[in-house]
Amino acid sequence: MHERKTLAALVAAALLLTSSASAQFCPHRGSEWQRAATMAGPWMHCTWGPWPAWHLYVPAHRQPTARPQKTLGNARPLARRLIRYQCADYLAAPIGPLRIAISGWVYDVPQRQCGSI
Repeated sequence: MHERKTLAALVAAALLLTSSASAQFCPHRGSEWQRAATMAGPWMHCTWGPWPAWHLYVPAHRQPTARPQKTLGNARPLARRLIRYQCADYLAAPIGPLRIAISGWVYDVPQRQCGSI
């Protein structure tokens, strides 16, 4: 009987310690803003002049970094768009988009204060 009381007391103490320790844990991981970016591909030579063969657009997003008293929130994916061009050689529209595609993803990861839900 004495062993059961001791075991119950140990289990209760372990549960109490783990619940208080997890409430105080803070990973110190937040996020910082990254600006939207555009990258140009190699040049193609149309009759009116050079133009990039494609553009890659990366949307503005928040990426993880070290931040005191912060923790990461729920991430959401944002698509990177790749636009390929072709020479149309028309006076009104000398180039035109050939194809718009998704070329990978970036993740927008917000931050929140430690201890908040």
